[in-house]
Amino acid sequence: MNKEKIIKITIVVVIALSILGIFIFKSIEKSENDKKSINNIEANLYSTNLPTLVEFGSTTCEPCKTMVPILKKVKNDYKDKLVVSNIDVYKDSINTRKYNIRVTPTQIFFDTEGKVIYRHEGVLYEDKIVEKLIEMGVK
Repeated sequence: MNKEKIIKITIVVVIALSILGIFIFKSIEKSENDKKSINNIEANLYSTNLPTLVEFGSTTCEPCKTMVPILKKVKNDYKDKLVVSNIDVYKDSINTRKYNIRVTPTQIFFDTEGKVIYRHEGVLYEDKIVEKLIEMGVK
């Protein structure tokens, strides 16, 4: 094998190993973000004596963007009675899989013990959220 061919093969191998390293690093970083997120949702569910509304969505989803002001208003109106949380399905694959999220947005209502009470897929308008909260005893 001539020297030029060895150099070309070495360059290809170095590039391939660099790309592999980047993928491994990104995977580790994503895993750490997932661990932080799952701890945050569990902290919300189990550290308060309040029911929780979790919205699973993304910043690129148009219906999810519709939910932003709705959830902000509900969070403000029920600030001492309800925990409102958002999870980005692209940044938190653990909770997305754990709660079997197939459609965005998806809203899940939890009682004070962390049990799923109600689940809705798609845009859920304020009046329907309030209706569900009243059914859950949140006033």
